[in-house]
Amino acid sequence: MAKQIAGSVRAARDVVLSADPAPEWLAVYLSGLSPDRRAVAPAILAGLPTRRAYFSCQREGTVVASGLSVADGHLASVQCMATLASARGRGCAQAVLASIEAWAADQGCKHLYLQAEAANARATAVYERIGFRVAGRYHVRTKH
Repeated sequence: MAKQIAGSVRAARDVVLSADPAPEWLAVYLSGLSPDRRAVAPAILAGLPTRRAYFSCQREGTVVASGLSVADGHLASVQCMATLASARGRGCAQAVLASIEAWAADQGCKHLYLQAEAANARATAVYERIGFRVAGRYHVRTKH
């Protein structure tokens, strides 16, 4: 999915930006991964380019949603989106996405992109609500 960055986007007040993943950010992100992916995720994050930012949405002093963006030229990715089950439906993902978009605009980016599983209807609905559109499809093969 992809979208053009809007001209006037503001970061959400309840989202904290950092250059590295805080332990609370990492806990939220890892909570949504399979055990296999949980084991390798920290090493993958450690190898990211330096033009990146981690986004933590806090509610009542607790990190409840995560996101990550890496800027490259005029593009910025949206990655590591996760929201704790107890915080879903409260606008946390939208707050993280608005903050990613504002950061990406400050980096000189013109477009955001992300990968989302078509079966994850709740997530794709959030992305579509803020202007993301399907830019392509892919197929993952699994061995049974």
